[in-house]
Amino acid sequence: ASGSWLLAFASANARWVCVVLLKLLESALPIRLTRAEGVAVGEEFLLFFTGTVGPIPFERIHLPTFVLPRLHAPLSKLLSKEPLVGQRLRRSARPPAAHPGLLASWSLSLDASVSPFGVDFKLELRDGSSSTFATSLLSEGRSLRLRCETSGKLDADSLHLDLTSFSVVSDQPGNRRGLRGSASVQVGIEAGGSCSSSGKGSSKNVVDRQISDAAHGSLPDLLFRAACNGSLGDDASLDVQCKMRLAEGSELPEPLRVTFRDEHPLMLGCTNVAVLLERMALRGTCGLRGELPMRRKRDLLQLPEADLHFEAAVRLEEESSFVDDGFATARFQGVQGSASGHLWSEDKDCLLGEASVNASGTIAAEVRGASFVQALIEAENAAARLGKSAHARNLGSLISPPSAGSLVHSQSSDDYATQKEEESPNHQASVRPGDVIHVHVGGTATATTHIQLRTGPGKALQRTEMLDPPSPVSRSRREAAMLTVGEIARDLSIASGTPDGAEGARSVKLLRVSLAGSVATLELGEFRAQVGDLTLTLPPLAKVRTNVVEAEINAEGIGQTHLQGSWEGLGQPVVQHTAKQLSAVLPPLPSAAGVTVRIGDMGQMSITLDDEFDSVAFGNKLLDEEAWHGPLLEFAAMLNLEPVVQRLLNFARVVRNVLRSEGVSEPKDIIPAPRMARVLARMMLEIGSNGLHEADQVTSQLEDDLRSLVERAVSAKGLDVTKITRLLWDFLPPEACAFVQECTAEVDFAIKWVDSLLRPTEPTNGP
Repeated sequence: ASGSWLLAFASANARWVCVVLLKLLESALPIRLTRAEGVAVGEEFLLFFTGTVGPIPFERIHLPTFVLPRLHAPLSKLLSKEPLVGQRLRRSARPPAAHPGLLASWSLSLDASVSPFGVDFKLELRDGSSSTFATSLLSEGRSLRLRCETSGKLDADSLHLDLTSFSVVSDQPGNRRGLRGSASVQVGIEAGGSCSSSGKGSSKNVVDRQISDAAHGSLPDLLFRAACNGSLGDDASLDVQCKMRLAEGSELPEPLRVTFRDEHPLMLGCTNVAVLLERMALRGTCGLRGELPMRRKRDLLQLPEADLHFEAAVRLEEESSFVDDGFATARFQGVQGSASGHLWSEDKDCLLGEASVNASGTIAAEVRGASFVQALIEAENAAARLGKSAHARNLGSLISPPSAGSLVHSQSSDDYATQKEEESPNHQASVRPGDVIHVHVGGTATATTHIQLRTGPGKALQRTEMLDPPSPVSRSRREAAMLTVGEIARDLSIASGTPDGAEGARSVKLLRVSLAGSVATLELGEFRAQVGDLTLTLPPLAKVRTNVVEAEINAEGIGQTHLQGSWEGLGQPVVQHTAKQLSAVLPPLPSAAGVTVRIGDMGQMSITLDDEFDSVAFGNKLLDEEAWHGPLLEFAAMLNLEPVVQRLLNFARVVRNVLRSEGVSEPKDIIPAPRMARVLARMMLEIGSNGLHEADQVTSQLEDDLRSLVERAVSAKGLDVTKITRLLWDFLPPEACAFVQECTAEVDFAIKWVDSLLRPTEPTNGP
């Protein structure tokens, strides 16, 4: 015990002696510090000092802990006889708080080297999904040079912080890139807890400010209470104004790598995007004024006052950039771009911006398990079954002779079977189960974007207009889909507003974003889609242009969008079959079109074309012009569907011929029942005539039979399934009858389903 007491006594005396010697030395030889450097060594943080003692220089001198305590030790008992040097801190211990009023003004000049750093953070939501952000400077081990000069002043009413100049530059020789500028912060007491009342000249506001100052005291007293209590309190607020200016030529000193990853443990796929910000230049001014603390969500609707010019160059990393939802994967190959623009404030409630964006690269997508692939497989299998059935059966022994009134061509069954054998293709599957759709889209994109952010309140309404406040949610879906943003803002201002000066008036701030006036142009350099043995390609140098006529949305997700699209140079798409060495040149697409997209209050979306699609003209071109139906038949031949498609086209011509000759232009024209029976009878009897038959006024046996069936259906007695099946066997041509025989179950099910629709429902016993 005596030994430890002696050691403690010797340590205390040694410290006292060192302090006395340093004071005597400083009186004779002044000590000036020129540099202080902190280094983390293990769990300790060591300080090294560089300066002069009179004319004698010293460099990187480390003082022992009994002279200079460690930074993490409390300084409250630094001058006591038992300093807590090297002791552990309690988590519940509160650091000492000094009154800010002791400080009137200050100035600081800093010149430091900062090692390369990175910032990583992860967001985990309650549903289990997680998002990770990671940023790092690609400086290759080089340090950053940080220089700044700052000064401040604190008085009873305000706090001024002025960052006279600052710069963050690279230490690489010859590299002058860096951020340079100045900044300032001004803090004052907010009168009456309202930012809008500060600085106004009315007598009421002056009185309110005097009462508030008397209640809260000076600004140093308010800051001291906030440091001791952890908050400003419920009746106090501060008016904070921040401004920053970036000098001409300011840009990032080193490239910046930003990585984003989003995934969910219970969902397939994930998203990972790595962006390399190769260059980012900023110049101009930016300022923000607000009230602290922010007690309402509407307090966040404060737009900055800005006048910024920017230029950027980015590149996506191919190896680590992809989007996968479990069924489709999109990868980015050689995607890079640049942007330049201007962001400025029109007034305190409006922020405008425009930018020119250029991008190029290729997007490669893979779609797995697509329903389109399964549809092609089913179509090829159905065609193969029908082809085998036509060759295996003796149609002459299965089909009954046609009736005397039938218009079927006199072709024997043997001749028909022989012809089918000669026309029988090699049923080689073009698409197989498990095939993946590969899509490659490459080119360049140019966009001129105009953006407007506005937080102005809705129209002030008097109390007489608030008797029956409408709500967007209470509207019908059809009416809500046609609402404009202005009408929605009016509804919201009626339903839940805030006082706005006049008695009974209400207004509400509503953040709105608009992209009206933006234009985007895409020039395709490559477009190729492949599935199985089929490949679709578009000619290069095709241009697609999109003009944003209107695109506005508010913070509630309600808005309206109107886009106009046009394209040129698309040429004629080409479909190829790699195994069969076949190709088909499809007709060219139209040169221009427009589309309107509207979003309703419940999230419903409607998409309409500006120009009404003329389906009749399109159908006539497909049936009459070789340039249209020729490529269709060539494409069908690749899928072994040419006979099926040819028959469908022939039947479509028959239907068109019957409707034209009978004067049917609208559904009401096939009424009454005798007229409907004649139209159906002619369609059945003229199958195979390719729409060239000229009918007479003679009533056929099939027409009489169909009339009784139609009258039975009109009388709500349903259909006679057995009689309809017999009529199909008796009057259909051999090729159509072969289909009915092959798909007997499906045809019977379809007839019975229509019969159930036409029959009256069964009566039910009520409660």
